[in-house]
Amino acid sequence: MSVFNARKAYVAKTVDELNSLFVDRKANKAVYARFVIAGPGPLKNDLVEHPKLLKEIKSAIIGVHDVAYPFENGLSEAVRLSKGAMSNIAHARGQALIKKLFTRIAKDNKKYSIGARDTFEAMGEGAATTLLITEDAPYQTIVCEPTVAQKDSKEDTGNGSHLVFHHAVSEKDLENKLKKIEQDKTVVVREVVQFVDWALDHSERLHKCSVEVIAVRSPEGFQFKCGFGGIATLTRYEFHPSSEDTQFVDLSDSDESSSDDDDDDTGDIFG
Repeated sequence: MSVFNARKAYVAKTVDELNSLFVDRKANKAVYARFVIAGPGPLKNDLVEHPKLLKEIKSAIIGVHDVAYPFENGLSEAVRLSKGAMSNIAHARGQALIKKLFTRIAKDNKKYSIGARDTFEAMGEGAATTLLITEDAPYQTIVCEPTVAQKDSKEDTGNGSHLVFHHAVSEKDLENKLKKIEQDKTVVVREVVQFVDWALDHSERLHKCSVEVIAVRSPEGFQFKCGFGGIATLTRYEFHPSSEDTQFVDLSDSDESSSDDDDDDTGDIFG
């Protein structure tokens, strides 16, 4: 076989593998949202232009890059070269979700939550489908685990299900929750992490809620941060937060209860 024919056969076989691995034939869609094709030689161009490469993959390619190395070094270079395209796509997706949130608010269809307290409540209820949060959101999560005595009395499945999470809306709230945990002899604090990091690691598993990190570099993103504290959710159904129950409380009652606002159990989630 000539070098030319061997090259054609290799590209065709690679195309077949891509179609098999990355396209769900039943759903008629790619298993990943975007693809980057990279390599040190010209074969990648033959692959992208191959007539047998399914449209589900072709339409999702965001970059074709020349890289100097194969294997892991080449992969790292391809990721670096694609950062601009990936950032633009993530930015566009975030802006679309913010507009969807604003539309729901304008229609007042109750299929949303805004602000930290209501958002923590929506997630805890299982109402949230998508969490929108800015990357610099100030909210924090306290990760707790049972004391040694409590661990000994319970079976540990090894999947982190014994952990308890407390979300704090402010520094004062964080201090109050840490004091309460210190008084509780059944759990100890393992660590305190940024809520956005916690959500990226746990939200999908615990609440079936995807996470979209919003970059604040547009009028919509800036409005989202300033107006809603940089946190909100889109919900599966009409969501009525407990805060609605206190909207029409007398001012005197509101003042009396305000001192307890940062010391309630809103945001407590069990793993």
